[in-house]
Amino acid sequence: YEKVIYLAQTDDPELEKVAIDAAPTLGSLMTPQFAAYIAAVLAVALTGSAWAIALATRPLRRLSDAADRFGTDVNAAPVPETGPREVKQAAAAFNRMQRRLRQFVFDRTRMLAAISHDLRTPLTRMRLRAEMVADGEQRAKMLADLQEMEEMVGATLAFARDEIVDEASETKDLGILLTTVAAEAAAAGQPVVLTPPDALPARVRPRALKRALVNIVDNAVRYGGGAEIAARRGGDEIKIIVVDHGPGV
Repeated sequence: YEKVIYLAQTDDPELEKVAIDAAPTLGSLMTPQFAAYIAAVLAVALTGSAWAIALATRPLRRLSDAADRFGTDVNAAPVPETGPREVKQAAAAFNRMQRRLRQFVFDRTRMLAAISHDLRTPLTRMRLRAEMVADGEQRAKMLADLQEMEEMVGATLAFARDEIVDEASETKDLGILLTTVAAEAAAAGQPVVLTPPDALPARVRPRALKRALVNIVDNAVRYGGGAEIAARRGGDEIKIIVVDHGPGV
């Protein structure tokens, strides 16, 4: 601002007055050179701020990327323990957690493989004994159960060896599958009731789906006192419903 002072002189000294007028003169300062200087200062400040933020957050991004990799691969490489002290401590803690989880998964996988391998011997003996059952219908059911158990053991062994077991999809009538699950449960003395569904053809992985249904029905019987099974089609979906009357989860 430019301060201009006006003095009003009169013959009478007592009537002398002073007036101050403050008139802004920013327009005179906003020259092209000054505007360029301000723009340059702002550009340098923004560039420096962006660089400082990137430098500070880079270790955090590495830690985040390492966590994402570890979520899909337990053998992922550890995160570099660099950066500020707090970030180094977080990276070191993450690496310790990763090593412990890797060892835990390795121990459990080795135990699972050992158990699955040991189960093959009694299954083989049971198959030989089942072949000697005189009742043809019972023999067929026992052999089918043993075959299913052997397939589950084989899938478990393959999983323990990091192999991918991808059961082929087939078109099956889910009504027949549910009838089989309910009949096997009833034969084992479980209180299971099936509402006979209509024909429900669907492309599924039958062994995997049957295992899932058997697990759900077993839990319903064990913790809910019984199971009521029903199925219906709604548009492009098929709903398989297992109801129990337990306390819930």
